[in-house]
Amino acid sequence: MQKITYSEAANILGVKYITIKHAVMYGRLTRCSVPEKQAMVLKEQVLLFKNKNRISEGVLDTNEKALWSEYKRIAENPELLDTTNHIGATQEQIIDQIIKNAVEEGIKAGKDDTIDAFLDIFGDRLLKYGIKRGIFVNPQMPQVHPAYIS
Repeated sequence: MQKITYSEAANILGVKYITIKHAVMYGRLTRCSVPEKQAMVLKEQVLLFKNKNRISEGVLDTNEKALWSEYKRIAENPELLDTTNHIGATQEQIIDQIIKNAVEEGIKAGKDDTIDAFLDIFGDRLLKYGIKRGIFVNPQMPQVHPAYIS
């Protein structure tokens, strides 16, 4: 993950410095917990809002919201910033990490079955984004008209 200043974030998004400062103040971007005196944000989190009409979670799709949450968690934990100080993690790698973290949290909470742990923890997170938990269980098979069966 790459840390950038508020000014650099403003340049990337084509907005004023104060816009970035307000976005951080209202929790739309996450300030990195770092010892530097200069305020920093994660470039990857800023890039989620590139070519969007505003800096708000409402303009993000489901995958982007999951990425935003993971970037927030990384920015708030200095020890994670140190371990993820590489640039170029793909979206799939971040989503895989989200799933891994959810399963590990479930196991630590005393869940024996990792799939149940995943659904208990990650399923609730998906509900926040309007994805119903039922999609994980017994999906309905598409119906084929009898005329097409040979």
